[in-house]
Amino acid sequence: MTEKVKAIAALNAGSHLDTTTITRRTLNPDDVQFDILYCGICHSDLHQMKNDFGHSVYPMVPGHEIVGKVTAVGSDVTKF
Repeated sequence: MTEKVKAIAALNAGSHLDTTTITRRTLNPDDVQFDILYCGICHSDLHQMKNDFGHSVYPMVPGHEIVGKVTAVGSDVTKF
């Protein structure tokens, strides 16, 4: 089951962060799903947003330094 969720994203290489809606894909057997409570944006995220590395995919929800609450786990997950 896919789910629509609100996100803050860069829509293209020249855009500022803006509120949008994205589709969360179905949980795979080896996935851990969580709600993000806090997120940090580092300098590498800014380069990704601007496509400075040449392989960015949009819309992009930057931020890989996160704290969250686990809300679901896939059938193959044994630790998280």
